[in-house]
Amino acid sequence: MEGVPTELEARISRIADSLDKFSIIHDRDVTLATAESGMSEIQLFLGDAPPSSRSEEA
Repeated sequence: MEGVPTELEARISRIADSLDKFSIIHDRDVTLATAESGMSEIQLFLGDAPPSSRSEEA
């Protein structure tokens, strides 16, 4: 039965789908972290940076 996937092929396909989803989530997280970092640098440059946790302790 060439047209019917075996149980192993079905499992491998599900694993591949899961890995693709993890890759998409990872890429999104990296993009968000990069954007947040860039915004922090801009705020620091403009002097609008929110107080850090160390300055709040003082």
